[in-house]
Amino acid sequence: VSMYDHLHQRGYARNLPGAPMCGCVEQMPVVTRSDCTQVDVTETFDLEYDSTSGFSMTTSDVELEYNACQGLNNRNNDLSAYVARLETEDKVTLAQKNELKKYLVENGNCPGAIERNLASKGIVRGFAEDAYEQTYSFPYIDTDQFVHGICVLGASSAGAYSDTDYDLEYTVVPDFGDGVELWGDRDYVVSGIEGPEMCEGGLYLKPSRHKSIDRYSDIGFGANPADGDYVSMCVFLMSSGRTGKWDEILPNDRFSISGEFTWSNGSTSGSMRSYCKTLPEPPTAAPSFSPTRTPGDVTYEFPPVGTSQFVHGLCVMGASYAEATSTDPNLTYTLVSDFK
Repeated sequence: VSMYDHLHQRGYARNLPGAPMCGCVEQMPVVTRSDCTQVDVTETFDLEYDSTSGFSMTTSDVELEYNACQGLNNRNNDLSAYVARLETEDKVTLAQKNELKKYLVENGNCPGAIERNLASKGIVRGFAEDAYEQTYSFPYIDTDQFVHGICVLGASSAGAYSDTDYDLEYTVVPDFGDGVELWGDRDYVVSGIEGPEMCEGGLYLKPSRHKSIDRYSDIGFGANPADGDYVSMCVFLMSSGRTGKWDEILPNDRFSISGEFTWSNGSTSGSMRSYCKTLPEPPTAAPSFSPTRTPGDVTYEFPPVGTSQFVHGLCVMGASYAEATSTDPNLTYTLVSDFK
């Protein structure tokens, strides 16, 4: 194939840079696809019988044809599809097919292959050592789409990156406030920004993508305080949906939640909230011992919950102390004074 079809017929006289003219897959560079040629052979045999010596057979004619490989799902002339077909026919194992993917990565997968090869040499995404005094690693994104923004107050410099979604990058925009464009691939601008709880006047880290961010991506943040030791890091999340489930996780890590603000381009709009956290976390007062409580003077047992979902709250007036318990071990109650 290499000598006749490629060299003689097509005139391929040189190798690709970094690759041999002919060799095994593991000797080749990483590519997205590869042509695949199969040799179809037609042989003619002459069979003769002699009463003394018996049968004899000779090959009288051999015809060779070079054709495109027949791949899976009619993807012909494609080595990846051809090996996929061989795997369905039990002619190669799944492990062998997956081994091919290290070198034949298919369309759209080159960035990931490049990052893996760099990582094998110890070169990975992230911040340079000591680049930022304060850093934070967000939880992985747990929704198929994710809409967000990152902002920081009190910082002289800041940055963010994803070590898993290589198409996600951040651009620093100073003096965040109304009229700022929120995403690199959309023309939506923000309005209704008021006060530090919405990072007004801060450094905005504008994501390159509005919502097309890979599920389970990791995002890291870093900042250097401008004056003093603290910065206020804020994350903007949709008021409902496409939050990566950060709206459930971040409040448990001492993020405070703002009121709503909006974004729009005149025809499409949405609302978001800001989740802010001080870095490093300021010291907290030493915990005090819980006071000893006597059993409540007044008790009440509610009827069993009779629906598959149940939304409720409990409140009491005229009491110095109150508590509630449930047979559901995951349901607990927190006492909040001055309800309004």
